[in-house]
Amino acid sequence: MAFGPRRGLLVNRRAFAIGDLFLGEEAGAWYDPSDLSTLFQDAAGTTPVTTDSDPVGLMRDISGNGNDLTQATAGKRPLYKTSGGLHWLEFDGSDDFLRATFTIAQPWERVAAFRQNSWTSGRRIFSGGDANNGILYQSPTTPTLTLYSGAGGPTLATLAVGADGVVTERHSGATSRVALNNGSYATGNAGTSAAGGITIGANYDDGNAGAMRLYGLIIREGTMGERQMSVVRNHLAAKSGVSL
Repeated sequence: MAFGPRRGLLVNRRAFAIGDLFLGEEAGAWYDPSDLSTLFQDAAGTTPVTTDSDPVGLMRDISGNGNDLTQATAGKRPLYKTSGGLHWLEFDGSDDFLRATFTIAQPWERVAAFRQNSWTSGRRIFSGGDANNGILYQSPTTPTLTLYSGAGGPTLATLAVGADGVVTERHSGATSRVALNNGSYATGNAGTSAAGGITIGANYDDGNAGAMRLYGLIIREGTMGERQMSVVRNHLAAKSGVSL
């Protein structure tokens, strides 16, 4: 979904803000581990996260769409971590994941600040909410990441294990693309199958868990212009301590 005339006029009157991405009620979500008001230790949202290494069973979506991430099983919850002024969720690569199911149509984009803590072929960084699509996964050789929404590709080979980065994905059939930080896009056909939301840290069926840390993520139906993308990338880079 493109920016409509009303939204374009509104944004031109002031500096663009991240929340403007969802003013037209675009499908998607925005997650920020540095906002403790959005984090809870249980899936019901009764016990707030307050301290380093608290488990996270619920992460509120701050886009206004209500696509909250949850994990009902205590032993599969990632940990909230904080150090040096940074905040992130730590996924153990064994069974940790968070999931939100919602409808999102191609083309859609996902911009996330994260770190691969280890690399094993087939492990997921992100996947769909209820389908084996909308995937960013570790394949074919370390430290490569590949998009998949019914077809394998394109690939990103520049985010080293143990390094933080901002990864931009567009899932849009034959015009899909992926880039690290402000680097050039790798392009290819990722397929046209629906994602059904998002799973962070594992596949939609709970398997292939990836060891990672997440500093922040925005997923949105439609495509961003260069100005909007620059603001989003710089916002997420600041969350991870990355300099673009």
